[in-house]
Amino acid sequence: MSLGVGSVLLGRYQILRLIGQGGMGTVYAAFDQQLNHQVAIKYFRGQDATFQSNLQREAQILARLRHPSLPRVYDLQRVGDAAFLIMDLIEGENLDTLLFQRGAAFEPDVVLAWAKALAPALSYLHYQTPPVIHRDIKPQNIIRTPDGQLILVDFGLAKQWASSNQSVVAYTLAYAALEQIQATSPVNQRSDVYSFAATLYHLLTNCEPADALTRASSLINGQPDPLVNPVNLNPAVSPAMAAVLAQAMALPAHERPASIDQFIQQLQQSFYNQPSLMSSAGQPTIVQRPAVATIVLPTATKPALSAQQILQPQVPPQQITYQEKSESSLNLEQLWTFLMVLLFLVGLMVWITNAMN
Repeated sequence: MSLGVGSVLLGRYQILRLIGQGGMGTVYAAFDQQLNHQVAIKYFRGQDATFQSNLQREAQILARLRHPSLPRVYDLQRVGDAAFLIMDLIEGENLDTLLFQRGAAFEPDVVLAWAKALAPALSYLHYQTPPVIHRDIKPQNIIRTPDGQLILVDFGLAKQWASSNQSVVAYTLAYAALEQIQATSPVNQRSDVYSFAATLYHLLTNCEPADALTRASSLINGQPDPLVNPVNLNPAVSPAMAAVLAQAMALPAHERPASIDQFIQQLQQSFYNQPSLMSSAGQPTIVQRPAVATIVLPTATKPALSAQQILQPQVPPQQITYQEKSESSLNLEQLWTFLMVLLFLVGLMVWITNAMN
């Protein structure tokens, strides 16, 4: 079947251009001659009956989703052993391209704003019944439209984690959680938390994070975790924000935040509890910080771990604590001091009034 530019697919969709090609299929931009608008078409060719069945189920899941930061799926058509998924065409550039063009890490306030913009879409997916897990969150799958909106794309890899394990399975190594790579347990919301945190790490440092499999192997062999502290790669990242990212990228799934909402809450707290990172002109500025050691302990003090200990450690996960004194604590102390001064002044006025009488 020819899908050259200008050809008409299914008697309706005129192929405009090739958008991209990967192991799972090919994506084209096309013009819907019946509804008079542009669409994206994912073309899957030569797949077996099991894949076709899974794709049908995936398309049904995605077609019911309605969120401004997610593309809509309109239709799934088959011709022989080929399948065509018809969905929104999202114009713009992905964040990986923007990072490459910039040639440097993004400022923490920019990355936090992007994280806050995408979090509702991920939470929306996870709150479906059953939850929908994206499974491949990465900078390449986040598109910024010309009007500045962020759209999370590539839902051919989405999966209902509570259902059969025969759904489409794929991931990108640098952003995938350990349980997803090793298939040691079903993926769930915490798997997407890991991928989301790894994506933010890349945007904050301009470096792909060490993948979970390499990290686990290093720990098993008694070596330091090769995940570099983002503070060492971008001094504008605070130690508190680095700690939040480290917890969200923990190898044992149960040590990560339980949801995207919880992760974003921790990320915001780590950012807003820090000194301002804005210049007097309102532009982000780089705050120079002293070099900080890597997140993990040195090899000499870190014993080798087994794979079982990494995946299911006996020690319960620790909550993140911040060295900086929280703003709420300072506000309580100020309020207490004000009340004490006020009570003293009232007592003084009563004493003066009684003395005059």
